[in-house]
Amino acid sequence: MAKERRIAPNGLTLTPKEDRVITYMEDHGSITPAEAEKHLHDHRLAASIHTLRHKGYDIDTIRVDMVNAYGEDTWFGRYVFGKGE
Repeated sequence: MAKERRIAPNGLTLTPKEDRVITYMEDHGSITPAEAEKHLHDHRLAASIHTLRHKGYDIDTIRVDMVNAYGEDTWFGRYVFGKGE
């Protein structure tokens, strides 16, 4: 039996991939690109977040600065629900 599809805040239906991202964020409080790849096999998290924002989810980006394996300064985004969620 197929799982019932989640409805986004604006009334659109979520894809299974989008549902997994939202569920992960609900369970863990946030998600990073590395977590999305490892746990959800989502290699384009920024695109998924963009679509979820378009579907009415209030998702903020927290910039996390780091130094990569080559000693270079870089950053990645940690996505969290905004205050409206």
